[in-house]
Amino acid sequence: MKVKERFGSPSGSISDMRSGILTALAEVFHGMPIRICLMHFLRDLGKGLMVDMHNNLGLKINRKGIKSALKSILRSMPDYDQNTLEEIENGFCSDRGKMEIMAIRRIIEPVLSVNGSSGYGFPFSLNHLNFFTSLKEAGKLLSELSEKAAGEESMELISSARKYIGRIVTDQSIVETAKKLSEVNMLFQKLRFAFRIPEKGNLSDDIPDDASIHDQCNTVIGEMEVYLHENIAPHIIRAAKHIIERYHEREIMLFANNADGTMPRTNNGMERFFRKIRRNVRKRNGNTATGHVLAQSGVQLALFQNLDNPIYVKTVFGSDGISAVFAKRREHFRKPGMTVSTVNKLVADGTRMILEDNLSDTPYNDQMMNAAQASRNIQAA
Repeated sequence: MKVKERFGSPSGSISDMRSGILTALAEVFHGMPIRICLMHFLRDLGKGLMVDMHNNLGLKINRKGIKSALKSILRSMPDYDQNTLEEIENGFCSDRGKMEIMAIRRIIEPVLSVNGSSGYGFPFSLNHLNFFTSLKEAGKLLSELSEKAAGEESMELISSARKYIGRIVTDQSIVETAKKLSEVNMLFQKLRFAFRIPEKGNLSDDIPDDASIHDQCNTVIGEMEVYLHENIAPHIIRAAKHIIERYHEREIMLFANNADGTMPRTNNGMERFFRKIRRNVRKRNGNTATGHVLAQSGVQLALFQNLDNPIYVKTVFGSDGISAVFAKRREHFRKPGMTVSTVNKLVADGTRMILEDNLSDTPYNDQMMNAAQASRNIQAA
């Protein structure tokens, strides 16, 4: 009440879904539009739909203990050989065995680094399901490569990796759990995309077309209501029912707005801003000192975050930008060798050559030899 007496009533409010906050806002600012944060709504919805299945899938996968085994295989393999990749860049490879091993390495590496993060966390990113999916893809690629590989060491590595991957992708309990989770996630993603949540990056707060989004969400909910009367799997019916109930329960607050239509869809931007500062401080100083550092230097830390603001950057660093200003004050350097993207591209090219049976062991192809022979014939004539 003191806030209302001093500042008056705001044109609207956005908050998470805690009942205490929502009740207080409704009582103190009677009649004010109250909007709930879209990200909080979807996170709670996704958690209710998938957290048990997702955790169960992760538990089953971890019991197989294949991550450490695949890491061990990866450690036993040599790093990417740049001389061989330079040959690939020129269309040949004098050491097929090295290229085969690099192809295997490139298949296994993404499996161990997979998280599929969209920047929003669970349930927008399902790490255990992404890991399972990446294992299936890696197993398929290794199977294709095994039909073309000729080196003994390559075949041993492929066989070993496929053995460990097979522990996951052939386990019927894991396969069934992943299948159910994937099907439920498809329903969740339908509503998520109806709200126009971008697949990756920052959630846009300034999408003005609430009416169109509302119509699209209602269309998706209508489709799910049809599922309730269809002869489909029980877990899909339960998921659809859960989504429908939660949506109708919060529908009014999801689309509440003030007269000017200026209420954002989420308070996630501000929360993310403070989480980022706190996380960075914790990494550098530890949990114990975090509170003290924030209390003493919070203003300066927040000011530093302005480097994400292009107007602020232009004001401080001029039209050249941050990188150009700092570049004037340091020596230019570049690590020797190929960039990661170049290595990945050339390994992919070499793998494709192996699979397509056109990996030559010399830089001379039939076309070049025929042209040379024709030239000699002309000279002889």
